[in-house]
Amino acid sequence: MVILHIWISGFSKGILIKIHKEAFITKRFFRFRDDLEISQQESFGVKFYIIKDPISGKFYRLKEREYFIANLFDGRNDVDTIAEKFSAEFNLKINAEQIEIFGKKLSDTGLVEKMEFASKPTGIGRKRSLLGKLLFIKIKAFNPEKLVERTYKLARPFYSKSAVKLYILLVILAAVTTIANYTDLKNQALRFFVPGIIPLVWVTILFVTLLHEMSHTYSCRLQGGRVTDMGFLLLYFQPCFYSNVSDAYLFPERKKRIAVTIAGIISQIVVWALAVYIWRITSTDNIINSIAFIVIVLSFIGITFNLNPLLKLDGYYFLVDFWEIPNLRYKAFLFLRQKLLGLAPDEQRLQVTRREQKIFLYYGTAALIYSGILIGYIVYRVGKFINGQFGVFGVVFLAMVLLYLVFDAMNKGKIFQVAYNQRGAILKPGRLLTSGAVLVVILLALIFIKAQLRITNNCLILPLEQVNLRSTSPGSVELLVERANEKKRLKQFQLVGQDFSVLSIDPKLKVGDTVKSGDLIASIESNIYESQKLERYANLQRARRQLDLLEKGPQIEEVKQTEDIIKQVRLKFEKSSRDLLRAESLFAKGMISADEIDDTRTANQVLKSELDFYKNQLALLKRGARPEELDMARAQVSQLEAKLKHMESQLEQTIIESPIDGIVTKVNEDNTIISIARLDTVRVRIYVPEKEISVVSAGNKVKMKVRSFPGLVYSGIVTRIDPLVVDDTEQKPVIVVTANVANSEGLLKPGMTGKAKINCGKKPLYRLILWRLVRYLRVEFWSWW
Repeated sequence: MVILHIWISGFSKGILIKIHKEAFITKRFFRFRDDLEISQQESFGVKFYIIKDPISGKFYRLKEREYFIANLFDGRNDVDTIAEKFSAEFNLKINAEQIEIFGKKLSDTGLVEKMEFASKPTGIGRKRSLLGKLLFIKIKAFNPEKLVERTYKLARPFYSKSAVKLYILLVILAAVTTIANYTDLKNQALRFFVPGIIPLVWVTILFVTLLHEMSHTYSCRLQGGRVTDMGFLLLYFQPCFYSNVSDAYLFPERKKRIAVTIAGIISQIVVWALAVYIWRITSTDNIINSIAFIVIVLSFIGITFNLNPLLKLDGYYFLVDFWEIPNLRYKAFLFLRQKLLGLAPDEQRLQVTRREQKIFLYYGTAALIYSGILIGYIVYRVGKFINGQFGVFGVVFLAMVLLYLVFDAMNKGKIFQVAYNQRGAILKPGRLLTSGAVLVVILLALIFIKAQLRITNNCLILPLEQVNLRSTSPGSVELLVERANEKKRLKQFQLVGQDFSVLSIDPKLKVGDTVKSGDLIASIESNIYESQKLERYANLQRARRQLDLLEKGPQIEEVKQTEDIIKQVRLKFEKSSRDLLRAESLFAKGMISADEIDDTRTANQVLKSELDFYKNQLALLKRGARPEELDMARAQVSQLEAKLKHMESQLEQTIIESPIDGIVTKVNEDNTIISIARLDTVRVRIYVPEKEISVVSAGNKVKMKVRSFPGLVYSGIVTRIDPLVVDDTEQKPVIVVTANVANSEGLLKPGMTGKAKINCGKKPLYRLILWRLVRYLRVEFWSWW
């Protein structure tokens, strides 16, 4: 919505303010144009008139006394007669010269015509600086009047009271839905915006903004106004649409003007609410969901910008209507300039009420600061791009352009004229002395007053020490301990081999359990390890008995007893062999498990070994032992003892103990079997941009807040600065700085995030202000040579 408003110089205590002497004219007859559209309005007890020029589309505002004079410009009354009538009406003395000057001003705007000759209106509107023109570019596209006339009746139901109630309900439910699904929205946003989605984004922007402006248009028409101009707008280099609903300023009722102003915002909020519902009920893998998500994001951004009263968008025009102060921004800036710097030559002070003074002071200050920050940011981004693409020549050219734009803006804002006009006051010895003293105090403060230099960035909470028992590959498990960003493998277990298979790795604890160093945390259970141990123990016992027999020599009772044993073992072996054949047949049919057939085979092998042993023993008893046989028997006993000892040491390795004190944080998650963390003190990983790492050193104090407990502040000390540069989540180069922070209450958990401030020592104020700029210049400007 765009309105051009020009304030015609009014009365000061009932007397018309004099304009430039050069404006004095000798023509004494004027005629007020008959085709002007005029609306009488009243604000805070003051009557005024809004006048629209249908030819130029401009709007003008006249006070009651100004309008009285303008209305007497009928081509018959000369300036002397008008002066007499004015004095009689308002009991105020005024001369013909002042009436003629006022007539000349109206003639310049085109509101009145000189009777002696036809002249084109010169238009005394404010001249904008080149910078102002670049920041506000308007391109008229088409006249929507015919389209609106044909369709506005269809739009009536959408602006009824019932529709507004429905909108309120929709928006409340959509807000609740958004809050409940905030995490899903955030996650989708992180992976959604990729280069391929840009065309869809632009099409959606076109649709949403066009709907926004059409809402202004229909609202103006439904209130009785006309819209004859729609087009494109480039505001602070941001593309926008506009709809010229300036006819709203002819509405006497303020609520109608406000209704036209907020119609676009209301439509955008309703579209956002509908998009939330569509997004919620559709799958994320289809185009409808993608369009709805784009509308949600763009509507949120658009609503935020449009509600910003410091930009000349809907929020600004709402304040204009609410406060009933046309040209609020211009008048606020003019008020501040006159208040702080003074008047330009032949310039009259802006006449304002006490209420307007407060509004101009607060609004003008906020708008000035905001515009400065926004323009500064734009210049910074453009300068950074130009420096990267064109180097020193591009930066020099940009600097020249900026100097010209600033000079042009100051000239159009009459800053130089004010400075020249106030030169006498500025150069007074007392004022110079005061200004010099203030400047010296500021310089001394910048040099000698020191403040803490802080580096602030995102941080991540990690345990001070952490032990992980995890599977690294099929058949392999390792025990890792992590301390101060360093990982060390304590043990590794090969779980699958020719003589070793695993049934399970059994954690002995649950999440949240407290662990002391040396406590059992897990055990490895084998399906054949125990049976192999028993088998080797039995073989060892038999070998020892055989050695005893060889050393004692044969006896008749022993021979007979051994023969009986052989018969019994042979019967058992034959039965076991039949059982093994039957088990193999059942296993081939899938009727028994692999563990059952392994047990059957093991039992059969044990009986066969036992049978062979007793046969050899019987042969030895009958034959008697030779010296070399005794040596072999002794060697066999030694070998079996070594195997049994090795087996027992292997079994000891299946008992896994914790090397640290801590708390169990994970059990059987992904590849982690059990994880233990020491949390009485935590490690904080702070992601410091590489360009700021020069001021950080080990031993710096750290203050930290986590998002889970925003009311608590934790303190720590920097213990380590990583030697490598990595990319953070935004693909920006950072260096990880580690700090240790006490966690006596145990509230901090691994994985929590927040913000950390590193105190890098006290520095003079001037260094705090300039160090980033100096660093940038030293690197970027150095690259030019």
